[in-house]
Amino acid sequence: MPGETNGHVSHRVPKDRHPTPEKRMDNAAMLYLDLLKRCLTNWLYGNVEEAKVRFEGLMSPEAALFCRSQGIRLLQRRSYEPRLRSEGRDWPPTAHTMIGPRRLDNLQFCIEDVLAHHIPGDLIETGVWRGGATIFMRAVLKCPVLAAPVCEPALLILCQVRRTLTG
Repeated sequence: MPGETNGHVSHRVPKDRHPTPEKRMDNAAMLYLDLLKRCLTNWLYGNVEEAKVRFEGLMSPEAALFCRSQGIRLLQRRSYEPRLRSEGRDWPPTAHTMIGPRRLDNLQFCIEDVLAHHIPGDLIETGVWRGGATIFMRAVLKCPVLAAPVCEPALLILCQVRRTLTG
């Protein structure tokens, strides 16, 4: 993510040591949305992610059947590549979204633009995986700094196709 080097966050101290209440709210909202992006993409714990491993090929079919009947799962600790995660180009096993922080930044920009221009309507996420993008959309809409008083609260719609659509 921006401001990071080797997986560590570099925070800058604001020059304005006595910000106005509005400026503090802006900063708090930005920090909250940044933290939410890190949580939804599992950026915070990406270096200790565990992915399920299939039994097939590792043991006999009988042993695999026994393990499944006992609720035993094989997990493999895996590291992640921060560059790929930031672009949404990996498949995080435990994150709530796989679109990555850069695409969440873009989603935030789009919602802020719609609110700033008082464009009425609803928001929709199609192809919901675990709902992380919609969780983030809701957070942006609930930010008091961004919510324009003349805008009606948008309806959030989630769509997921469970079967392949054929033409």
